[in-house]
Amino acid sequence: MRTIEEKICTFISKTNMINPYDSILVGLSGGADSVCLLHVLVSLREKYGLQIYAVHVNHMIRGAAADADEKFSEELCKKLDIPYKCYKEDVPKLASKWHMTLEEAARKVRYEIYYTEGKRVSANKKAVAHHMNDQAETVLFRMCRGTGIKGMRGIAAQRDDIIRPLLCVTRDEILEYLTDIGAQYVNDETNDSICYDRNRIRHKVIPELMCINDGAVQHIADTAAKLEDIYDWLNETVSGYIKENVRVNGEKNRVTIDSTFLNDCHKAVSKELVRRMINMLTDSLKDITTEHINNVLLLTALETGKSVDLPYELIAHREYDVIVIEKRLRASYDEIQSQEIVHNKQYVYHDIYLPDEGQLCECVRISSDIMPYDLLNGDIPKNYCTKWFDYDKIKGKIEVRKVEDSDYYRIGNEGKKKLSRYMIDKKIPRNCRDRLLVVAVGNEVLWIVGGHMSGSAYISETTKKVLVMAFK
Repeated sequence: MRTIEEKICTFISKTNMINPYDSILVGLSGGADSVCLLHVLVSLREKYGLQIYAVHVNHMIRGAAADADEKFSEELCKKLDIPYKCYKEDVPKLASKWHMTLEEAARKVRYEIYYTEGKRVSANKKAVAHHMNDQAETVLFRMCRGTGIKGMRGIAAQRDDIIRPLLCVTRDEILEYLTDIGAQYVNDETNDSICYDRNRIRHKVIPELMCINDGAVQHIADTAAKLEDIYDWLNETVSGYIKENVRVNGEKNRVTIDSTFLNDCHKAVSKELVRRMINMLTDSLKDITTEHINNVLLLTALETGKSVDLPYELIAHREYDVIVIEKRLRASYDEIQSQEIVHNKQYVYHDIYLPDEGQLCECVRISSDIMPYDLLNGDIPKNYCTKWFDYDKIKGKIEVRKVEDSDYYRIGNEGKKKLSRYMIDKKIPRNCRDRLLVVAVGNEVLWIVGGHMSGSAYISETTKKVLVMAFK
């Protein structure tokens, strides 16, 4: 066994990325890296009892050159007796459709095909040819773009069923190995163009770093591995804190954490907590910066009502003793018009705040009916979702509407109380106070839907007709 094969074999054993009798699909471009990967796995085929398959993706970017790569890959697999499949995808067209760069679209297409082909051939692992230089490039690229510990880990040796057996070897070692075994490969001329940021790092930055220290690539990769260990600890710690201290509402559009707890955490932990909370509400963190995270943490020192705008239609704010991150409310509430109650008819509203639940409800259906008091047999059920009124005590047009500044409700025989006072006493968040739905006559509120009922129309022994209102 050659030195590089021994090195890769040791790496595989250390990471447990390959087990006996695995079925492995190799992403084969025809370039030096993937050709090396295929040859190494073939050399290990008997040792591990592996089933090996290859898939080639023609991105339709380089015309005849791409077709030549496709043909080369097919012939190589025939020579090595490897089952082979080629897919052609018009990546430039897809990049335009998806609003991505060519690099982003090509990567998306490749991995989708890996999973499709892997499923077709029943491969339990997909091997790609990233090596140590790729690791160094990735770390440097992310540093330039801005990243945290998670990004500084670089490329994982194994994530789910994607494995990278060549991460332990450099590009020079790969080329030396291919020369040693007399293997041919193709060159993709786009890899030489410094129009791409990664290529600029590859051809300009890394050579300069190697002049400073010829072990630069190895040292960057080693640092990434150390940060992987640190992140594993951080991730485990934060996951435990999230389970115990972060609350998610039923609609999964709002997460909260105790402000004091967040403030008392170590900075590294609190920042990761905020990042993970944001990630619970959005699939991407690409546009979330360190400044965004720090601004959310600053809310722990500010008074209630203060807020921070975030990307992806999110907002963070201080709400009494908690920090809230939530999706921005839709505009549908602003479109609500006052509607006079017509009995036996249902009304549908969106994005309504329910005070007693302390959360927004995406969809609320209001219904009403009038019935003789005698049908109740004196039994008035206590029900959060249903309220019972003496219909004859209500003088005027009954409407369902938004809150108005001069609204009030009656507290038994004790007089009136402004609705604004109720909001404060109930600790309704400022940004939710204009999301209340009320049943009112003029400015007298009979019922705050999902909350308090006015005392002006209680049922008594003299009641003849009962207004029943409910929501769900």
